[in-house]
Amino acid sequence: MKILAKIGAAFLTIGLVMGVIGSLNSVLKPTEIVAGRPRIIRNHDKVYQLDEFRSINIDTKNLDVDIVDGSRYEVKVISNRTNSGVNVTEKNGELTVQQTSRHDFGNFGFALAAHRESKIVITVPTVDKELTEINYQSNNADLFLDGLKVRQIDFAAANSDLDLLDTEVSGSVKVQMNNGDLDVQNSRLNAATLALRNGSLKLVDGEVHNLGAELNNGDFEAHATKFTGKNKISNQNGDNELSGADKTLGYRLRNKYGDNMLFGAESGQIMSHKWTGENQIELVTYNGDNTVE
Repeated sequence: MKILAKIGAAFLTIGLVMGVIGSLNSVLKPTEIVAGRPRIIRNHDKVYQLDEFRSINIDTKNLDVDIVDGSRYEVKVISNRTNSGVNVTEKNGELTVQQTSRHDFGNFGFALAAHRESKIVITVPTVDKELTEINYQSNNADLFLDGLKVRQIDFAAANSDLDLLDTEVSGSVKVQMNNGDLDVQNSRLNAATLALRNGSLKLVDGEVHNLGAELNNGDFEAHATKFTGKNKISNQNGDNELSGADKTLGYRLRNKYGDNMLFGAESGQIMSHKWTGENQIELVTYNGDNTVE
C-alpha cells in the first residue's frame, strides 16, 4: 500500500508541475535585458512587395537568410526590434539586402516562453526563369536555398553555414568559408569551386559536374550523388567518403597518413580504378581516410 501511495503521489506531483508549466507558458513572454532591465520582445516584421528581380546581393552581419521559391517577389524581415537594421532595395531587376547593424541575441527569459528566430526570408518565383546570380557576404549568418534555379552563386562568409535543397545551379558556384558546413541535398551543381577552412562538405542525392573542393579541417561525404566531368576533393585533416558510388567512373585515392578503401579493396597511399575514363573523381587527404563503396 505504501508503494502504491508513493506512486500515486508521484503522478499527482507530475500533473501539478505540468499544469503550472501550461499556465506559465500562456502568460510568459520572451524577454531581453535592455539597460539592465527586462523588456518583453515584440514582433516587428516588415514585408517588402517588389517588382521582378533576377539578381540578388546580400550583405548580412548575423541575421540568417532563406531564399525560397514562391509565387511572388518578396522580402520579409522577421525581427523583434523596432528598427531591424535591414535595408532592402530593388533597381533594374537587382535586389540588394543589407544588414547595417547587428542583432543582439543574448536574450534572457524563461525557456518555457516561445521565442521566434529573427531572419530574412526572400521569396522568388523560379518556375520558368532562373536567377542570374546570388552574391552573399556575411560575418555570422547562415544561408538556406530551397527550390531555386540560379545561374551563379558566389558565397563568402566568416562563420556561416550554407544549405542547398532542391536547387539547380547551371553556371558556377564559388564558396569561401572560414567556419561553417556546406550541405547540398537533391541539387545540381556545375563548376563548383569550394574552399572550407573549418567545416564539412556533404552531398546527398544530387548531381555534380566538375567539382573542385578544398577542405582544411572537416570531412567530405557524398551519398547517392552522380558525378560527371573532372572532380577533385583535397582534404588536409579529415576523411573523404563516397557511398553508393558508380563503378563505371574513374577513381583515384591518395593520402599520406591514413587508409584507402576502394570497392572493398584496401591499400596504402595510392589506389585507382578506371582512371582513364571521361568522368573522374580524385580523393586526396593528408591526414585521414579515403573510402569509396
